Amino acid sequence: MNNAPAVYVPTPPEGNGLTLPMLLSLLAHGIVLGLLIYTYQPPELETVGNIETTMITPGELAEMQGQILANRAAAQAASRAGSA
Repeated sequence: MNNAPAVYVPTPPEGNGLTLPMLLSLLAHGIVLGLLIYTYQPPELETVGNIETTMITPGELAEMQGQILANRAAAQAASRAGSA
């Protein structure tokens, strides 16, 4: 048996050691991004028609609010009568 101590003799790497890993990384990332771009499908959105606005007077607004409150009260009374 050989009882001599193991001696590490460093050897310089061939090239800088970054070329192949960098090329493989760029290839892998390029494939992933290419697949994402190729399979991307933008959502189909419905176009909304024009929005119409109308100016109303404070009196008309008060009348509309009164009708809304009356409708709410009628709906609540109907739901109470239906559940009783």
